[in-house]
Order: sequence, then structure tokens, then C-alpha cells
Amino acid sequence: MRLLAIETSTEACSVAAGHLEHVEQRFEVAPRRHGELLLPSADEVLAGLNWSSAMLDAIVVGHGPGAFTGVRMGLAAAQALALAWQLPLIPVSSLASMAEGVCQAGHEGPVFAALDARMGEVYWQAFEVLGGKLKALSEPALDQPDKVSWPASAAGTVAVCGHGWQTYESIGGVDGRADSDSLILYPEARWSLLHALREELSGQEPEMIEPLYLRNKVALTEAERR
Repeated sequence: MRLLAIETSTEACSVAAGHLEHVEQRFEVAPRRHGELLLPSADEVLAGLNWSSAMLDAIVVGHGPGAFTGVRMGLAAAQALALAWQLPLIPVSSLASMAEGVCQAGHEGPVFAALDARMGEVYWQAFEVLGGKLKALSEPALDQPDKVSWPASAAGTVAVCGHGWQTYESIGGVDGRADSDSLILYPEARWSLLHALREELSGQEPEMIEPLYLRNKVALTEAERR
């Protein structure tokens, strides 16, 4: 399959295109510039492969969790392109994208993904890599760092990913400082694309894809801040 992937759930904006043998990506940590970078990056990665939109089989989109504006922007752009090009959409979570990056780096064993959700909370999910394949051990969730409950079934050396580990030294009793030098901080479109291919995820009608917010409010009240 030939795929285009968009991931804008965090401060990082990335767009990738490719198949299992080769992936072209544009990646930049650029808060508040996602709208400026998205479409030019899509043109660049397709041009890098000498592909046109007519050669694509589907579009992969990061549907969260993450920053509300980034999630909405990426999903809206992917839906617009999918409708214009008459392509299905494949949703991949930001947490699965990062875990796939750890898997691609050759790790075997548990992978604990955590993104800083602000307001003293983290988005988190547990995975495990067995035989080079990524398996989810829990559902995406939102909790305070000390309330996170990693599954006891995970066995082996734990790898952590996500900028939640940069913000909090410990999440759910797990110390992420040991991996600080090689820490994957952000989800990337290339990993979302490879995850969709390796897991043989099915495409859906563009209007059927919903954002994965996990939270209904974006700011604390004055009383909560006090």
C-alpha cells in the first residue's frame, strides 16, 4: 500500500509518504505553525517519491490524544484531502505512533508511552513488543502521573517514550530518567504510517473518524488553579 500520513497531535508537525520499503518525511517541532507547514510538507514528500495523489491507497491521520488545536487541525486537513482525493482514512493514536518508533528501534518488551497533557495530567498507554510486533496492553487514558496504573502483565525491560517522561521523573511508579538520552519525545508521521502498514489497519470513511481527546476541558478554573 502507498500511504500519506499526517501527525500534528503535539508541538511537532510531521507529514510522511511511502510504503514498507521506503518512507519520506518532513518533521519540525513548530508550535502554532502546523497550518503553515502541513500542505507544503505533503507536496514535498509526494514529490520526493515522484508520486501523485492518484497513486495513494489511503491517508493515515494522528487523531490524538494531544493538543486540542493540533488534533483538530490535522484531522480536518486529512479529512479534506481524503474527500478531495476519494481516499479512506486510517486513524492512529499519538501514543501508538511513539510506541511504534520504539519498536522500529529494535526494542523487545514493554513500552510505556506518556505525553504531558498539562493541568498536572498525562495521556498514557502501555504496549509490548514481541517478535518485532507491537501489541497494546491497555487503552489510551488520562490520569495524574501518580494515578497511572501500568499493567502488571508487562514483562522484561521497560522502554518509555513521550514528553510526559521529560516533565515527570516518575509516572505510575516507573522512573523514566534512565532512558532520557534516547527518549522519543513526539509522535511522528513515519511511525504512524509504518504502524498502519504493519498492523494492516483498515481505512474508514473520512467523516467517520473522531478525534481522541480524552478530556472535555482545556483549562483550569481560577478556583482549581488556587
